[in-house]
Amino acid sequence: MITAVVTAGVPRRWRTCLVLLAGLASPSAAEAGARTRVLLLPPPATAPQVQRLLADSVAACLRQSARLGLVPEDRFRTALAAPPRHVRSDELRREVDESLGRVREHYRRLAVEDALRLLQEVENARLNALACPESAELAAQLSFWMGVVQAATQDPGRARERFLSSLFVDARRPIDAAYFPPETVALFEKVRADLGATPTGAISLTSDPDGAEVYLDGRRAGLTPLTVNAPEGYHLLCVRRIGSRDWAARVRIAAGRVETQRVFLVHAASSELASQLVALLAGSGSVDFANPAHIEAVGAAVGADVVVRVMPAGGLEYRRVARPAELRRVAGPAATAGAERVAEAVVAQLENELAPPPPPPPAPAAGQPRAVDLELWLSGSVAAAAGTGALGGMSVGLRIALRRSLALAVRLGFAAPGASVALVDPAVDTQVALVEGSFEIPGKIELRWTPFERRSWRPFAALGLDVRYGAFSAPRFTLPLGSAAIFTPLPTDLGSRSALLIGPAAGLGAAVALGRKWDLVMSLGYALDFYVAGPKANTLFRLKDDPPTSQRPVTLEPGQARRHVVTFEAGIARRLD
Repeated sequence: MITAVVTAGVPRRWRTCLVLLAGLASPSAAEAGARTRVLLLPPPATAPQVQRLLADSVAACLRQSARLGLVPEDRFRTALAAPPRHVRSDELRREVDESLGRVREHYRRLAVEDALRLLQEVENARLNALACPESAELAAQLSFWMGVVQAATQDPGRARERFLSSLFVDARRPIDAAYFPPETVALFEKVRADLGATPTGAISLTSDPDGAEVYLDGRRAGLTPLTVNAPEGYHLLCVRRIGSRDWAARVRIAAGRVETQRVFLVHAASSELASQLVALLAGSGSVDFANPAHIEAVGAAVGADVVVRVMPAGGLEYRRVARPAELRRVAGPAATAGAERVAEAVVAQLENELAPPPPPPPAPAAGQPRAVDLELWLSGSVAAAAGTGALGGMSVGLRIALRRSLALAVRLGFAAPGASVALVDPAVDTQVALVEGSFEIPGKIELRWTPFERRSWRPFAALGLDVRYGAFSAPRFTLPLGSAAIFTPLPTDLGSRSALLIGPAAGLGAAVALGRKWDLVMSLGYALDFYVAGPKANTLFRLKDDPPTSQRPVTLEPGQARRHVVTFEAGIARRLD
């Protein structure tokens, strides 16, 4: 869903806040339609007049667009009247001031143990807030008083550590020499004097997710991942990222060492996120468009898919919330063409670029064969027994899915040359002639069972019926040497030169996906064919010692009634439906 917020007429201080809080009351999908949400950022107050006019024109075009929806701004005026705050520093300050007042009273009465216990309770309870940059001064006050109390307990080592922590935040912090004992004042001033000579170490920080801001002793150090050099001692560390809860700790950096810290940030609740955004924008008045963390957090706050801003040159820049590091630009005509014309052009281009791609055609369910495939096969066969020889050919066929894992396949082809067949005299069972196969027309009908289907291939087992028609040449007599018989072909009837074979067939194979509609299919099969009608030759038979008049007619037939065929086939299949 595309949703834009118009901020014309709203004070600049709250203009971007208004845009960001729009997600707290944005219209539902049923109200705004199925659109892509777009967040339009207003130009800064220092932007030229041309850029501001263009932003207003873009807002007007968005209001008239059929693809983009606008969120009425009056829904959020009540929310902006009392914006929430990320850190309630006033409440924290009151709590710390009250605690320090009681600490002074304990210190005045020399009840240093009570004072130390009270300071530790406050620091432990509010450490997450005290380590944040807006509260670092309060943390420094607590550290200073911890050092004062430790000095009073005759523990100068811990007092020095606490004084150092206080000076890390503010090196010019004063101390009242008239109120505190001379020994405490001397120790504090010595720590301040040695501050520049304190040996240094480092801390290496990474965060999940990356791009979080790091604050050390209340000062911004950079974005994670980074390594920060700092003097030896205890420091206040805060890792902050919009859209996540703050991570805070009191860490110790050792001299000459690099400490490693991995921070896992927890997603902030919607109310916390709104408070973060208002606190950020109330101070700066704008979103850092170059910071992917800002884009991701802002998009999550308002439910936006894209964050857009208007450029002075007359175009738009946008970042997708799902890929905030990727910057895209939409160029428009020259600014001299007029703000309205430029706005119409850039909004039209934005609509085209944000339009969702057409949905792909539905893929077949896992384990379900395609409905109808056209198959083209190349085959090689070896025949034995009643027909002997090698055959090569091709065939075409259809494969039709019957059930989830069962399909019917029908094929018809052509093979050449055919297998040769030996003809014998049934009376004496002796090979007399040989007929060479000219060609064969194989046909097959089979059921294929697919036990499972993977993303790119599927195996299958086939069981069916093999039917073949063969054509043969004229018989060539091949009597063995020394034969006592003579066979004379009849000149008027050479018999049948064709054959019909039928028998069961079985095989194993696999189909490998080549594309969305193409498969490579391979199989290894076996068929046991029986001669329903075979090649024959009519001859006259007599023995060599018999007179020519003693000839009798003989019909030569294949020596065996069956034939074994082993076939390897490879082909391609194309989906038709």
